[in-house]
Amino acid sequence: MLVEVTLSGRQDEPWTRRICRDGAVWEHTNLRTWVQDGAVCQEHRPLAWEHVTTAPPEALAAIQAVIDRFELLSAAPPAGATTVFGAGVTVWRLVGADGVHEIRLDNVPPDAVPGLRELDEAVQLAVAMGVSPD
Repeated sequence: MLVEVTLSGRQDEPWTRRICRDGAVWEHTNLRTWVQDGAVCQEHRPLAWEHVTTAPPEALAAIQAVIDRFELLSAAPPAGATTVFGAGVTVWRLVGADGVHEIRLDNVPPDAVPGLRELDEAVQLAVAMGVSPD
């Protein structure tokens, strides 16, 4: 694993996206989502891991660059961070040489930790690059 994010408290079951070092992108969810006739459709199903796509090497490098630039392997939410009602719980897990580092945001916006917004963007771009490589 390279990076993983779990969102909970805003939906009926936690949702997790994991990007592995080989580029495999997995999601743990109980929703199946697709687009039909221009509309986003969803249906509930049993909670399961699903392979979504494979991110290209340049996308993985961009994720690692954000982790390194913002020193996210040692980051934590600042003490006394302002909470936001309804934000839910977001847990980032990053894997480095010393193991897994976890950043837990409990009703705290991601901007409370410098670099998490950029990491989220890099993760989303990696998924998009895997789904539509052109």
